[in-house]
Amino acid sequence: MHPEDTEAWLERAQLLQHTDYATALSAYERAQKLLVAKYKQPVPADLWINIGVLRHQLKNYKSALIAYNKALEATKEPNKFAPINITTTYNIARLYEDTNDYQKAAELYKNILKDHPTYTDCYVRLGIMSRNKGEIYEASGWFNEILVDEPNHPGAWTLLGNLHLKKREWLQAQKKFENIVKNDRHDSYSLLNLGNTYRCASYREKDDDKRKKHLKNARNFYVTVLKEDPKNIYAANGLAIIEAENGNINIAKDFLVQMREATSDIPDIWINLAHVYLKLGQYIHAIK
Repeated sequence: MHPEDTEAWLERAQLLQHTDYATALSAYERAQKLLVAKYKQPVPADLWINIGVLRHQLKNYKSALIAYNKALEATKEPNKFAPINITTTYNIARLYEDTNDYQKAAELYKNILKDHPTYTDCYVRLGIMSRNKGEIYEASGWFNEILVDEPNHPGAWTLLGNLHLKKREWLQAQKKFENIVKNDRHDSYSLLNLGNTYRCASYREKDDDKRKKHLKNARNFYVTVLKEDPKNIYAANGLAIIEAENGNINIAKDFLVQMREATSDIPDIWINLAHVYLKLGQYIHAIK
């Protein structure tokens, strides 16, 4: 590759921008410098955006903001909420959010929505920021705004379901995830969470028949997930818990041992395995 071939540097950056952020950024920056120093050409907005996004992903926030602002300047459109600038303005809002400046981020998101009320990602981000601040009611309001125009939006239903899970509102969570599965029977995340809601509901159920029914439903959902994705550790962990609850301790142990060998990054597996060893009276293994 010729060191002064701008197109070659751009092609290299595009090839690597999803797998090697640092190398892709270096290539984009090399192209940007060649355009200015050698060819005396203005740097287009999309090149500044790509540079900004990669700096942002590498957590170089100050230099990312500089690149985003350069992109706004390059469009020669003074209104940062104009369609040509809206993606860059959204990226700036994300940058403020990532640096915990929620006030500036929220201001930009809300202003984007004034001119672009169907820009769904802004509702998502406003809801997530509210959730992170512990403002669950406000978060729910933002997520529900998405459903006004897109009643089957799976992301909104997922976020609402997760809010209910956080509050241990199992029935409400169940309904949200059922809405997703109604439109997509292969949504593993929703199927997994339906298994979790039934399992958690069983712990609070005093009626033995209803408790067993909850456990059966949970088991069915975990099995369905594993049919779709045999390597889903979380579904396998849930299934192991159900087997233990049903008294099949050795089956649960075998599941958990296999999962422990597959990954050591999920503390719940170790905790559940320790509980199983305690039930089996294998105290030394439980301590390990």
